[in-house]
Amino acid sequence: MTDVRRMLVAALLLLGLTGAALGGGLDAIRSRPVEPWVSDLAHHHVAATRNWARTDYEVWLIREKQNWIEIWVIDLRDLEPETDGSEVLGGGGESFSLEIDSVSQRIVRELHFQ
Repeated sequence: MTDVRRMLVAALLLLGLTGAALGGGLDAIRSRPVEPWVSDLAHHHVAATRNWARTDYEVWLIREKQNWIEIWVIDLRDLEPETDGSEVLGGGGESFSLEIDSVSQRIVRELHFQ
């Protein structure tokens, strides 16, 4: 497991995603349904800020609270194991988090993993 993948799992634990979600590992988180407007907003943001193809990343629903949604945009390279034997230094790779106001349907801020 790469350091980035370990960091993602640890962050999920800290967020309190327990039970069935963690019981199924990252696959359970990946399979949580994301509303189409949220997914579209994320895709537009990625298109405007990065040069990523849609096949290079996934949008994960992490939390929903009242008028607030947190999603993670996961660069799939961050989930790949290191195959060259090199040591991965700490850090969050290219993946990032988006906080969204569900009333205005706008991105409030983008956060990067440390």
